[in-house]
Amino acid sequence: MSSDDGVVAFGVVDWVVFGAMLLISALTGIYHAIHKGGQKTTSQYLVADRNMGCVPIATSYFVSFVSAIAVLGFPTEVYIFGMQFSLGLIGILFGVSIMVWTFIPVIRGLEIISVYEYMSLRFHFILRITAALLFIVLITLYMGTTMIGPAIAFQVQGIDYWITIIIVGTVCTFYTTLGGMRAVIWSDVFQCIVMVVAAVTVLVLGTMEAGGITHVWEYNKMHGKLDVFEFDPDPTLRLSFWSVVVGQTVYSMATTVDQGSVQRILAAKSLRQAQGTLLLTIPYKIIMFMLFFLIGLMLFAYYDNGLMPLVPAINATFPPNVSLAIGDSKIPNYAPRFARPDQILVYFVSQRLGHIPGLQGLFVSCLFAGALSSISSGLNALVAVFLRDIILPWRHWRAKATGKVYESNDAGDTLLTKILTFVFGLLSTGLGFAVPHFGTFVVIMSALTGITSGPLLGAFTLGMAYPRANTWGTFIGVITGTAFGLWVEIGAILMKNDAIYPLAIYKISFAWYVAMTWLVTLIVGIVLSELVRCVSATERQKVVDPKLLLMCLRPKSTATAVEEMNNRNGVYRQTETYNVVTFADKGVGTGETGGVYMRRDKRDENKV
Repeated sequence: MSSDDGVVAFGVVDWVVFGAMLLISALTGIYHAIHKGGQKTTSQYLVADRNMGCVPIATSYFVSFVSAIAVLGFPTEVYIFGMQFSLGLIGILFGVSIMVWTFIPVIRGLEIISVYEYMSLRFHFILRITAALLFIVLITLYMGTTMIGPAIAFQVQGIDYWITIIIVGTVCTFYTTLGGMRAVIWSDVFQCIVMVVAAVTVLVLGTMEAGGITHVWEYNKMHGKLDVFEFDPDPTLRLSFWSVVVGQTVYSMATTVDQGSVQRILAAKSLRQAQGTLLLTIPYKIIMFMLFFLIGLMLFAYYDNGLMPLVPAINATFPPNVSLAIGDSKIPNYAPRFARPDQILVYFVSQRLGHIPGLQGLFVSCLFAGALSSISSGLNALVAVFLRDIILPWRHWRAKATGKVYESNDAGDTLLTKILTFVFGLLSTGLGFAVPHFGTFVVIMSALTGITSGPLLGAFTLGMAYPRANTWGTFIGVITGTAFGLWVEIGAILMKNDAIYPLAIYKISFAWYVAMTWLVTLIVGIVLSELVRCVSATERQKVVDPKLLLMCLRPKSTATAVEEMNNRNGVYRQTETYNVVTFADKGVGTGETGGVYMRRDKRDENKV
């Protein structure tokens, strides 16, 4: 049955397809909750006991970044502005390749679960807690806003927003709480299949509706949608070759140091498989993103009435779905009525393909799969950070303050992580209800999620690639980079409707934001680290554990350290050959300040 605006209502088959997707996702959690006794340790629950293959991990890694907003947003981007953003695939290739041979070997060499534990080892606990708290706040808000995508689809069907929020929040919290990382990974694999099948189906059938491949390509070429190479270096251009390629290179690097990414890297069986996992995400992203870009070209070719600016159809010359022959030309197709631009794909599927049984259910399942994968990944990462970077350090501090010996209880911590997953799932669901009332705040918070990626990448870059970097230089660099990004992006958002920008920097393209904040963090971090070294003899004498540096900066053999130290009785000073030992060997998560200590290697006793 169709409504007045041409939207075809969900049929029985659509509901069956949609319900099957939700049921299989929920059953995945139940299966991994009972399979082989369930998740009995925090290692099993948070990193799948570090025993997963690279293909399921790569699939999960990829699909967790393809939210429902991306499924709707990429086609809309192409429909309005053309294919320029597709150049970002080059940046993805560069960024991922760089991190495979730099960041991954360092992180895999440390016995950590939270990526922010690195900050304690390399610098100081203050950097670790700052990064962890920032991540906790932002990922919680991100999970709330991720629910917008499915809600957009159901709004077209006349289904209330709150019903969508309850469905997404309940199903995702259920299977993530029960099954942990294994449930997240395997449900992501299933959801990826759903997304690919839906995208291919919509593209093929939509291209036939639009007049065929040749017409779609030629029509977009005629209207300049395929003109992607803009080499003007002007940073205020919305998109250019430089802003897209460089921006996406740095952004891909930044997403690799995200906790959700790191947990999947740590779930691999070995370093080689971890690197293979990350490399495998490159063809995944190229194939999936190109599908979305081509859907955008198909939409542009189909709605060929010449009124291409994507504005509400009430402003159109003719009402939607009204056929009007103009001379001997073909009858144009007019854009549908929509409340927001990214609803155009939802309307197209419903109006033009909704008569095919089950197709609308498959497409909506695709949107829900994108939301479920992103939120489940966020929940698992959030719990890992909260446990490793907040709860465990606090326990160690409390034990030390009371003079007691800290005793770990991994079984109790595993139960605690499940409870925390449930609580944070409810919290993100509650935030989902509030999203429609936040207005500009949602835009700002979405921007903030991207802004903080640059400074955090800067902190890891300083730690791994610049041995002279120290705590205060890096800490102030991160704060400065974050503040700079906030200032620029919030200013641009609030003043986007002004004819004259008060500052030229507000006109800089959004594609440069992550790269800019990363660069600011590096510059401030390096300069201040050198100033601190100038005034502090202690900083100049510190030795960095080679395990915390890039492979290319490490000594090729066991370090020979010339150590001048006094023991507690102040009785000796000596030169020895030592093995450098990190806090990872002592047990990470203790809240100790960063640094290294030297342990005499008995194998070298007679060699000095």
